[in-house]
Amino acid sequence: MDKASGQASPLKEAYSKSALQILTAYHKWQGGGANTYGVPKHLSESTLLEKETDEIWKLALEQSGDTHLGLHAGAALVQYVSGHLLSTLMANSTSAGEALRNFCNYHEVSSDAPHPRLENQGNKVVISISELDGTIDKEVMRHMSECLFSAIVTTLSVVSKQPISPNKVCFAWPSPGRIDIYETVFKAPVYFKARSTALEFSNDMLDASIPYADELLLTTLTRYADNQLDAIHEPDTWSNKVRSMVSHSGLSIDLDINTVSGNLGIGPRTLQQKLKSEGTRYQNIIRDMKISMAKEYLSNRKIPLSEIALLLGYSEQSAFNHAFKQWTGLTPRQFREY
Repeated sequence: MDKASGQASPLKEAYSKSALQILTAYHKWQGGGANTYGVPKHLSESTLLEKETDEIWKLALEQSGDTHLGLHAGAALVQYVSGHLLSTLMANSTSAGEALRNFCNYHEVSSDAPHPRLENQGNKVVISISELDGTIDKEVMRHMSECLFSAIVTTLSVVSKQPISPNKVCFAWPSPGRIDIYETVFKAPVYFKARSTALEFSNDMLDASIPYADELLLTTLTRYADNQLDAIHEPDTWSNKVRSMVSHSGLSIDLDINTVSGNLGIGPRTLQQKLKSEGTRYQNIIRDMKISMAKEYLSNRKIPLSEIALLLGYSEQSAFNHAFKQWTGLTPRQFREY
């Protein structure tokens, strides 16, 4: 929450949206509608986005009554969510091991804690949970952690088109029910009351290749994700606030300064003044972001020019062509062929 404005930060809102994506996938897996989240129906999406991730999970737990909500939500995620950054990164990695590294490296970009931490230990790889926030309800944290591990194992198997099973799965909490339910999901021995919460894979298992991986697309996505990580950890300037809000919302949304400044809790004139004091202007930030993303998209010849135009917020390809030529002196087609 932005204490100065009293409004949610773009990153916090992105995390809340991610939680809703996960719970929507679970609800669809359960046979629910496509536009519901498995939380009380009287709560609108805008109301939910104002809540913290753990609050959204708690509402879903109360509504579903599912003692294995996290486990089931993680398993359902890959079947019902398309275009998610993490799953797309994994699908375009060259191997299961690279997919796992990308998932762990960039988890912070699109999802809230708990974050996975990857460590190579000789002939095995161990994924552990980073230090947990003691202010979050333990039961909620259990479901969020089980969802994370379930999503990792299920997604690895789907993108590699072959079974990818861990050596073992360890949870620090007592068993909440039948262990066979966990073993069905993980297809591996599962231990509770363990010293730490961890997922262990053999290196041989992670050597599995991923068919149809697009290395050029992966390069574009990792550059984008790297920029997002930089924005998360950079000083909290107004320039970075604008970049973060636009990046997490997507360049295809309404980027009018009135909309963005309103979401930041200040007026458009005040925002321009603050940006001017940092040596830039709102229009320059948006232009530079569009130029950067346009060049990255154009480097992948598999992405049609019409789709790139839409991704950058242009309803017509001709408008994108005109803007890009003003920026670079070349048309998008000339730049791609250069």
